[in-house]
Amino acid sequence: MKKLSQTLTLVVLCCYATLGRSSSSIPYFTIKEIASQYYSIPLILSKNHPEVAKRINQTIQMSEVNCLYDVKGKEKFFDNLMDENGYGVTSMEYDILCNNSSILSISFRNETMAAYPDYHTSYLTFNAATGDIIDLPHLFTLEGLESLNDEVSVGFNEVIKSTYLTTINEEGLSREEKKEMEDYVFDLTKCNATQRIWKFGVTESTIVLEKDRCFPHVIQCYDINWTAIVKISDLYDSDLTTLGKKLLEDKSPVRTNLYPLNAAKMSIHGKIDHKYDFTMVLDGYESYLSGKYWYDKNGELIAITVKRVAPNKIEVKESGGSFLFNINYDGTLSGHWTNAKGKPFPIDFN
Repeated sequence: MKKLSQTLTLVVLCCYATLGRSSSSIPYFTIKEIASQYYSIPLILSKNHPEVAKRINQTIQMSEVNCLYDVKGKEKFFDNLMDENGYGVTSMEYDILCNNSSILSISFRNETMAAYPDYHTSYLTFNAATGDIIDLPHLFTLEGLESLNDEVSVGFNEVIKSTYLTTINEEGLSREEKKEMEDYVFDLTKCNATQRIWKFGVTESTIVLEKDRCFPHVIQCYDINWTAIVKISDLYDSDLTTLGKKLLEDKSPVRTNLYPLNAAKMSIHGKIDHKYDFTMVLDGYESYLSGKYWYDKNGELIAITVKRVAPNKIEVKESGGSFLFNINYDGTLSGHWTNAKGKPFPIDFN
C-alpha cells in the first residue's frame, strides 16, 4: 500500500466532516426518502431487481430504526427511536456515498440525547448485486488490512501531533495547561494504538475509514476527527481480495456473497426448516459481536445474544432456541437452528 499521509482527512477540533454524496453519473438504484421533521433514511428502489432492493431496505430499516416501514406504517415508523445504548435519537440524516452496479454505500449521522446531546456516525455498505452487507474483510486481504491499519494509525498520530504542537508551544500557557495538553496527546496516541478500524464506507474513488472517538463527552472538544479517506488507486493488488478487486477496481457486479472468517459485520438470509424466512444482521468489533434478527413476514425484532465460539463458528441464542453458523473453507455458510427441546432444523441459506 502506498503511503497514505496525503490522503488522511485533517480536521480541526470539534468539527465533524460531512461526506459528499455519490458522484456516480448514472445511479444504479433509485433513491427515495422516508422522512419526518427530524428524521430521514433512504428508500431503495429498483425495477429490475426488486428483491435486492427489498433486502437492502430491510437491513437499513432494522439497523437504523429497529422496525420495518411496510409493517409499522408512515405515522409510527420513527416512534420511540433509540440507539443501541437506549438513548433517544433526536435527529437522523444520511448520505449516499456510492450507488453503482457493484456497491451501494450509505453513511448515517444521528444525534442522541442523554444528559447532553451527542453525535454518532455509522455506515452500511452493500453488494449491489445481492443486497448483502460488505465488511472490510470482504474487500481486503489479511495483509491489506494490516497495512491499512498501520498506515492509517501513523497518519492519525501525525494529525494528533500537528493539532496540539502549536498549542503546547504557545507563549502564555501555564505549566498546568501545557501538562494538560500533553496528557491529551498521550491519551489520543494510546487510543490510536489500541483501536482498529471497523467503520467504513465506499465512494466511487475512495474508501472512508473511521475509528471511534477517544474522549468522553465532557472533553470531546479535545478529541480529533477519526476519519481517514484512502484513494482506491493508492491500493496495491495484494491489498485486495478477488471480490475487492471486482467491486472496487472493476466495478463489476458479483452475484455471490462470501463470509470471510474475520468478518464481524454480515447479513444472513435463510429459511428455517424450508418454511420460515428470516434475516439476521451481525455487527461487532474483534471478539465482540451483537446482532439483530427477525422473521421477514412480520418484521418484529427478536432479542439475541451472539458469540463466536470458534474462528469459524458463530452461536446465536434466542429465547426459543439457538442458531449455529459454520463459515466454511470456501466462504459459504452452513448451519442449523435448534429449538428449546434440543431438536435441530436445517437452514437453507439464500
